[in-house]
Amino acid sequence: MLGLVSQLTNKTGIPFPLANPEKAPKKAKVAALARVCDELWWRRKVRTKQWRELEALAREMGLVSLKRGAYVSDFTFKRRWLQKQENRALLEALEAINEEGATYTLAELADLSTSNPAIRRAEMMVRTRGFEEIAKHSTVAYQAMFYTITCPSKFHSALHYGGANPKYQGSTPREAQEYLNTQWQRARAAFGRKDIQPYGMRVTEPHHDGTPHWHLLLFIPANQAAQATEILRHYALAEDGDEPGAALRRFTAETIDPKKGSATGYIAKYISKNIDGLGIDADSYGRDAKESAIRIEAWASVWGIRQFQQIGGPSVTVWRELRRLDSTAEDKDLLQRLVAAADSSDWEEYTRLMGGAICARKARPLRPMMITREALNKYGEAVKTLKGLLYGVERVATRVHEWTVRLVSQNVSQATADAEVSAIQSDHIQHMNPYLLAPPSNFAPLEFCQ
Repeated sequence: MLGLVSQLTNKTGIPFPLANPEKAPKKAKVAALARVCDELWWRRKVRTKQWRELEALAREMGLVSLKRGAYVSDFTFKRRWLQKQENRALLEALEAINEEGATYTLAELADLSTSNPAIRRAEMMVRTRGFEEIAKHSTVAYQAMFYTITCPSKFHSALHYGGANPKYQGSTPREAQEYLNTQWQRARAAFGRKDIQPYGMRVTEPHHDGTPHWHLLLFIPANQAAQATEILRHYALAEDGDEPGAALRRFTAETIDPKKGSATGYIAKYISKNIDGLGIDADSYGRDAKESAIRIEAWASVWGIRQFQQIGGPSVTVWRELRRLDSTAEDKDLLQRLVAAADSSDWEEYTRLMGGAICARKARPLRPMMITREALNKYGEAVKTLKGLLYGVERVATRVHEWTVRLVSQNVSQATADAEVSAIQSDHIQHMNPYLLAPPSNFAPLEFCQ
């Protein structure tokens, strides 16, 4: 029975929730069957598949290029823009209230999180600058290296100056990203064999035709920098490395001279132009940087591509949870100093107190504390939620309030509010955008609030 359902699901082009159904535990099998019987699960999967296939078709038709709308098609750009406007309207129409009566709209809470581009950009810059300071003050000499890795020609749908690429083999940006990830994993394995342990940041951004490429800012022990560069070059050119222009364009390595500028300044423009374009007049193609940032966000959204990744270093989740605490209220010296470092945006000190840029996760003094909810989800699975930090054997609660969501209360009775929620759920939201999930008809806990 399970095998038949799995085959039927896979025939639709949407993978069955279990990669190996026959060998999976019984609970996982039950949950997978519950998912494929759920209308909302299918709606989300079909919607994602639809958007990606439409965008893939636009790329094949030449609608994603420097001349026809860089990074994404105009269709996807406008759809994403409309979706964000509708999402914002929904967040402003809902509010969160806790047991003490504190009330905020969901839009206000979103603006205080990394959903806010300004906060996201600032945090990325703080972390990058912190890594640079760690390398600078290390007892071991570190060299800052800046690498750019690009996919083979066959992943690109359009030529730089317009027109279809005759070598294009039909892959999507998501498949190109998987290729880059695979090559990076192989390079990391080679690093491990040579005991090379870099740390830093990775930025993924699209070429004009939507094909991703990577920028890596890595801090590497100076005596291993040349060896690390050759390893990266080898894997970057391992596939179709002899094609014309590959040696020049597929992989570049730049040694950053601190006398000429900081490593953080080197990558700052790439961080900014992939978030909000602040401080940049034009992108790599001479287009307005702020408009390009919006199009790049739409590109990352439709293809499900992670734009930024920290390499090495301590947990950013722990860092964010520490910022919920008050250092003066903590009675442990190390915990006080960690909270103070997080509050003052001192990533260098935070990293040092957490064991350094290179340290096994289990050896770090703090870890996220995940608590299993009493209630199972609708697929019968136990769900873990972030509630605080583990400090050795002690538990430090950072999320102490219970939050619920309701319509913004403007002198309306609870009965009226419930009626309005039901109306939104059945009519208004579906009319605005049938792909948006309606708010719950009953109060629901908010996990991202403090």
